[in-house]
Amino acid sequence: MLRSEQYRTKYYSVMDEFLQRRGWSDELSVDPVARTISLVAGVNIGDQAGRIIVEIDETLDLVEVFFYYRIRCKKSQLDQMCLLINMIHLNWPFGRFEVVPTGTIRWRQRVDFEGSIPTGASVDAIVQPGWDACTKFLDPIAAVALTNKSAEDAMEEWRQSPDATPKRAIN
Repeated sequence: MLRSEQYRTKYYSVMDEFLQRRGWSDELSVDPVARTISLVAGVNIGDQAGRIIVEIDETLDLVEVFFYYRIRCKKSQLDQMCLLINMIHLNWPFGRFEVVPTGTIRWRQRVDFEGSIPTGASVDAIVQPGWDACTKFLDPIAAVALTNKSAEDAMEEWRQSPDATPKRAIN
């Protein structure tokens, strides 16, 4: 780990500002050769433990945010999880959920800041929708991942819950 005095770049300053905005004291991991900066931190997603990863490639001006659930999808439910994720994407316009064959479930957003001047608020504007999505859809994701509930049943229960948002129009 390098301290900010040792590695002061545009994105290091942006991430310092982001951490201050959030009131977090996590350390940034820096690779000056690859020109990358990473943040890995434990977070609470609803009432579940999770993890956030923010990866920045300074060469490409790319910021990528990941939220990982601690829960994993049962192998027998992977097809239903894929269906559920597609249904969620019709109700949530920011980022995307993914499930990999190992059962890991994550939310991901990538933003290209080329030609712009990002700030800590810019990173926060990428992080917050992910946190909101992971919290909002925790119940249907957990239901499908951990039980034999169908994607359709899980989404129908979610639609009846106070967390449901109006379905967005598809053009």
